[in-house]
Amino acid sequence: MNETIQDNTLEKAVDELEKSPSVNRIWEVDALRGLLIFLVMFDHLLFDFVALRPYFSNPFWQSISDFASKYYVGTNFLGKIRTTMHDAFVMMFVFLSGVSSTFSHNNLRRGIKMAIFAVLLTAASFAINEIMASGMLITFNVIHVVACSVLVWALIEFLASLCKKTWQKNLFGGTLFVVLALIFIFGYYFKLYPVQKGEWAYIFVQYGENAIGKLSPGDYLPLFPALAWFVVGAYLGKWIYKERTTRFPSVNAKYLAPFTFCGRYSLIFYIASQVVFYGLLYLFGAVFKVL
Repeated sequence: MNETIQDNTLEKAVDELEKSPSVNRIWEVDALRGLLIFLVMFDHLLFDFVALRPYFSNPFWQSISDFASKYYVGTNFLGKIRTTMHDAFVMMFVFLSGVSSTFSHNNLRRGIKMAIFAVLLTAASFAINEIMASGMLITFNVIHVVACSVLVWALIEFLASLCKKTWQKNLFGGTLFVVLALIFIFGYYFKLYPVQKGEWAYIFVQYGENAIGKLSPGDYLPLFPALAWFVVGAYLGKWIYKERTTRFPSVNAKYLAPFTFCGRYSLIFYIASQVVFYGLLYLFGAVFKVL
């Protein structure tokens, strides 16, 4: 009897997670984004273990911090894997955010909300950094990139709507293709050869570690080439999800509910992971001194 009640309770919980908000969600997009958020949260947790290493006195927690340090050092095997996979996963997240913009009724309003959210994130990280001298300042990261990309996509949609004649559409499409190609070229060129001096362009192209350590040490992502991946995702989303329905209707998405739920609220989980993980480790390590 108890097992039956537990099974029913679990089923109801899964159903609650899977329930869609007011709009029709595409479960595979949410699930993929949720999986990426899980990986991002793991990455943030290890970063916190590195940043708070001086507060760990227990050998167990020190060993985790040592592993995290190897994970974050790009010259060893673990570090190289992390660097390669991290970039791929972040670009995939931005790409899926572009796909998701296909389903938004008002990308301008969505972009403005996200821009406000990004500014609040920067303000909060600045306050934490000033109070705790934690190196957690975030001036431009994936949240800022997605916000800017949504606003750019809203502008593209508006300009595209003005193109009524065939030659106008062809000219606009060709110009956009060239611009995206240049963004890809510049973005990946500066990933190979990061800028080492100055501050004016760090929002757009990759800067070296020394520069980023001063400008945005807590987290960082330049706009190029991520913006191009977002726009490509938005265009592919319009084509793949023309009917605004899942491409995998036979799959029972309720069993992926934890991923779809995290993907649906990915930005909240992204921010919460940074605040909660760092806050708990600092509280128990630096304040209570039990780690």
